[in-house]
Formats: sequence, C-alpha cells, structure tokens
Amino acid sequence: MASVRPASSLILCKPLAAPASRTVKGQFKVLMVKRNARGSFKSLHVYPGGAVDNADGDTSTNAYNLESNAWQLDPHTQTHLLPFRIAAIRETFEESGVLVGATAEHQTRLADSLAWRKKVLDDAAQFAEMALSIRWNPPLSRLVHWSHWITPVVEKKRFDTHFFLTTVDSEASTTSQEGVDGSELVHLEWLTPSEALHAFATQTISLFPPQYLTLMELSRYTFLELEDFVHRRVLREAELLIPNQPEPYRCEEDGAVLVYPGDVQHSMTRSLAETTLKRLSPGAKNRIRFSFADGSKSVTGFELIATGGNDAFGALPRSRAHL
Repeated sequence: MASVRPASSLILCKPLAAPASRTVKGQFKVLMVKRNARGSFKSLHVYPGGAVDNADGDTSTNAYNLESNAWQLDPHTQTHLLPFRIAAIRETFEESGVLVGATAEHQTRLADSLAWRKKVLDDAAQFAEMALSIRWNPPLSRLVHWSHWITPVVEKKRFDTHFFLTTVDSEASTTSQEGVDGSELVHLEWLTPSEALHAFATQTISLFPPQYLTLMELSRYTFLELEDFVHRRVLREAELLIPNQPEPYRCEEDGAVLVYPGDVQHSMTRSLAETTLKRLSPGAKNRIRFSFADGSKSVTGFELIATGGNDAFGALPRSRAHL
C-alpha cells in the first residue's frame, strides 16, 4: 500500500462584475490551474494546492503572529490543521501570485512578487520570511474547511488532502501567468462552476472526481452565501468533516466504479448502518462510473450515479449546518 502524503488545496472564489450576480446560484468565478502533462495530475484542471511542507507547521519564529490571529483565538480551533491552512495559502501564492488577505500596502511592500514566488517555490520556509518582511499575517480565520479527500488505496500515489474555501474581491484576485513556466503549471483561469463543468462535459478540460464533485456542490450556492460562510465561519473545526475516501467496486450493472460514503457498497456506509441500527436501502448508490477510450485504459470521462437523494455531499450526516 502506497504511503499517504498530507496535502492542501484552496478553492478561491471571486464575484462577477455585475452586482446582481452575487445573489444568483453559481454566478461567481473559481480559480483553476492546469497541471502539465508529466506530473501526478497530468493535464488536469485543479484548485491551487500541493503537498504540506515541514516549514508550514513551524511556529517557532511566530512569523505569522499566531498569538493575535483570530483563528488561533477561536476556542474551537483544530490546531493540527494549521500546516494545511498555511500550505493552502502558500501554494496559492506560488502558483497564481494571489496573496490572500494582502492589502494594497502589503502589495507595495512585496514589490517583486515573482522573485518571492520563486524563492518560496525553492524553499517553503521563505514564505514565513516574506510574511515578516511585508508585515503580513495569513488570514487563517477566512479559510473555511470545506472538505477532506483521501486517495483510494489502489492508487500508486496517495494524498490526504484538506480543501479550504475563501472569497476575494476582484481587485485582490489578479493572477499572474508570468510565474507559470510549464515545469508544474501551464495555465491559470477563472471559471464559473457551470463553465468548468461544461468544459469537462465537452472534454475541453480534464477533472478528477474531487474537483468535479466540488464544482457541482459550489453551483448550489450564491457568492453572498459563500461570503457569509467565510465571515461567520459556519464550518467550525470542532465539527469534523467526514473524509471522502472512494473505494473501487465492480458490478455487472455499472461496471468498474468508485463508491463514496452513502453508497450501499461503501464500508463507511455499512459501518454507520450497523452502528446506528439503520437499514440500508438496497439500491442506494453514490458512485462514479468511468468511461475509457476504445481498447485503452485511458479515462476519457466519468459520471455521477446517485439514487435515493444520495450524492457525494449529502449521503451521510455531515458537519455543515447549511447542507
């Protein structure tokens, strides 16, 4: 069984230009980055993110002024997520140039953003040095713990990834293609959830199930609702999210699939039923079915199969009060 690397990802959302769009479901942009064709996520569109570095959990220098950080003062804070939060913000800066929570004054002090991005890319510890030099504290309390995904055990490379969400205004969300050199990323773009899902359906872009399912979920909300989640911190760390760890399954009806919590064949679903003594619906499905190129193992797409009101975000009791 492959070892599991801790990783973090940031779902960065910004409003559309028209003020009225803020109250329409799915009418906001999400930052997507396209990976190159050589890495772990070949040519895929994903959210900014990457592996957690040892430096992300180093609080010895107090570079982020944690004693006065609103996140640290919250009695419900889960401190084990600190490295994941720092990694999400750091990776977003490295890959896109967006420094979440930075003011115009911070940007002025930053001066050469590209130079710092290269320093941080070479050495994650430089992110704390940069924070000290421009007197900026990462806005940990503005990151909503959105979901938790673990790569299936059958994969050669596995990640234990925490997804966070935050909102930025249009002026603070300027991305820079200048730092996209093709070594890891080849493109940055802001897409509405529907634009991204349509691009996937027409095979214009490629997505992994976590990104695809998250985009489906995001399309249910307005930008104002997302901002409200961020401001009120509806998702508290004390209310732990159920990890989404897909499990492979094969049946005659659907072929080779990945089953998620809520599917009658998923181990967590069966365990919960046994614990709560609730009967499982014999036809309950919450799974992804893949399609392949003719005579090839190459995946060309997939579809969500959900019955009985199940889907990857509503099948089991979750920590989110708003779902």
